Amino acid sequence: MDIEKVKDGLKSIITMENWSCGTIDKNKEQAIGVYDNTRRIEKISQFDNLQTYTIVPFSLLIRYTQNYVSANKKAYEIYNAIKDKKVLEIDNKKYYMILVDENPQNTGPDDKGIYEFVIDFNLLGGKQNGKY
Repeated sequence: MDIEKVKDGLKSIITMENWSCGTIDKNKEQAIGVYDNTRRIEKISQFDNLQTYTIVPFSLLIRYTQNYVSANKKAYEIYNAIKDKKVLEIDNKKYYMILVDENPQNTGPDDKGIYEFVIDFNLLGGKQNGKY
């Protein structure tokens, strides 16, 4: 799955000026980094009936101000946008977004005092000839 296309798809539902893939600009007070996640997705009963689909894990790192209340509010705004949208369209194909956690995960402030949150999600999509 092309991470840049995932980023571009997310930009259609999430408002943030600064976006990057695989990293985040530590010079920007407000930014999102999109990461293709290496977390292991085990076969669990939740996905037993989805064996014809591929599940691809991703993470968003949200960097947002030195004010915890504002950062927390923005993280939940993004979390709820993903939760409400449910489907991401990439190259005219639909991928279902499944949030991993019950809320954004607070990772605390960085060395500049800017708060960061992580949102993990999976994209669930059908295969076509073994590829997306």
